Amino acid sequence: MLHEFKGKKLTYARNRVGMSMQDIADLISVKRQYVHKIETGKESKSFSGDQLLLIANHLGVDVEYFFKENEISISNDRLHFRSVSIPNYIRDRAKIYAEDFIAVCLYIRNYIEPLGLELPHFDLDEQCGTENITSNAHHKLEIEAIANEVRVILGLGFGPISNMVRVLETSGVIICTAPEISQKVDAFCNDDIFPVVVRNDYKSPVRCRFDLAHELGHLILHKGMNNDVVENPMIEKQANHFASCLLLPKTTFMTEFPQFHSKRIPWDSLLEMKLRWKVSIAALIMRAHELGLITDAARQKAFIHISHKGWRTCEPGDKPEHQKYIELEQPELIKNAVQLIMNTHKNFLPEMKAHLNFSNSLIRETIGMPNIPDVEFNENASKLSVVVNR
Repeated sequence: MLHEFKGKKLTYARNRVGMSMQDIADLISVKRQYVHKIETGKESKSFSGDQLLLIANHLGVDVEYFFKENEISISNDRLHFRSVSIPNYIRDRAKIYAEDFIAVCLYIRNYIEPLGLELPHFDLDEQCGTENITSNAHHKLEIEAIANEVRVILGLGFGPISNMVRVLETSGVIICTAPEISQKVDAFCNDDIFPVVVRNDYKSPVRCRFDLAHELGHLILHKGMNNDVVENPMIEKQANHFASCLLLPKTTFMTEFPQFHSKRIPWDSLLEMKLRWKVSIAALIMRAHELGLITDAARQKAFIHISHKGWRTCEPGDKPEHQKYIELEQPELIKNAVQLIMNTHKNFLPEMKAHLNFSNSLIRETIGMPNIPDVEFNENASKLSVVVNR
């Protein structure tokens, strides 16, 4: 039974896919002002059934979606973005995507708990000594020590981390990708309900790894802090420093970093080190400068070369066509959980679809499983059967 139309759900759904009020008006052949009145609750009547169906199909939801309140809401000021210059409309879109993903994860959790399983619990922020970290100072030494402590707690040793996605997921951080939000968004995180990191797969694999380490820094260092750059001016620099320290631990890095000469930069050695540690050449140079292994002049010369070669966005080893290539690490936790539940509960996907009022394509996109066939979203008899011995 449908109840009152929720105008804010239309705002939510069209922002998710980047459609304006004018786009909706053009879609159903009405004036923008009419859509505005209904969306803001200034018009007592709603759209016709045919109009609602057309809107819902374009926005990737069922008609019932517009008559239910949101179950999940996270704080705008608790979304940590690497860039402070992201427009508000993109931030809003990112928030919507994160809330959709959290809603899906909560639904999944309700299915796996009766099986005696649970999503990993995140407690690195409690295990590490972060109480002295404030948001208005660098705290370089303290953050270096915390990064080392994380390696010890997780048993990573002090060599290269083979898979950053797996490190976060086994630590209780749920990762998803949001290809449709914006290429301007590197990655962002939130821990209002449980720790979630949304990453941008447009970037190179090594930069995605650095983004994950950066967001892990936020989750460990900045519990309870908002993203206001005036109130908390140093949090992005702190997260960057944490990522650098975690991925490139000081003692091992200083031993392996190649010697720089005044007239020649050892690019071949830097590429070998990049492939071993799975970080960008730019990150290697920045870490070396931070540790006093190269001079200001050497760093500047290196970055001039990087810009000249077009390596700011794509370095050697970043693409499959390169001779040596670092692969993009893929999230596995939610996909594995979905596959497990599908094997034991035939109606899992249709029930989730009915509960969330998402389209098949929106569910596939949200859980990162684009190849699930439409037939899996149809109601079926349960796979489980009871055999009675007579």
